[in-house]
Amino acid sequence: MNDKLRTTHKIGSLKESLARQTELDLAEAIRQLEQAELELQQLQNEYYQLAADFDRERQTGISGQQWQSWILWLNQKRHQIELKQQVCRHADEHVNRMKELMLERHREKQIWQRLYEKQLQIWKETVGKLEQTELDEVSIRQYRAQNV
Repeated sequence: MNDKLRTTHKIGSLKESLARQTELDLAEAIRQLEQAELELQQLQNEYYQLAADFDRERQTGISGQQWQSWILWLNQKRHQIELKQQVCRHADEHVNRMKELMLERHREKQIWQRLYEKQLQIWKETVGKLEQTELDEVSIRQYRAQNV
């Protein structure tokens, strides 16, 4: 194998490794997004339950201090939900970037693979021609040796 072919093969192998690593990174990003979405759902469920509890307490009558405590608690839960929604948005954006990167790396891998295959074919044809030329020369020498 010539140096150009070897170099192309090595670059192709590196591109393939990058594509595989990007697939793993994408899987991890998706896992993190799913985890964040699950946590968001749990926070929302807690908030709805808390709001229902507050409504029941309010109907039975609560003091001003209890009212403030409930409102503070509800606001804290709402703030946690907003923060988790931001985390989910960022995680979703990251997943989308990783998908684009994965597609790009797979395209690069395919380009280098096709280039390697073309170079390999050219190399095989060149070697085949050289071998045929050598065989022709050997045949000519043998023919001359027999006819001398």
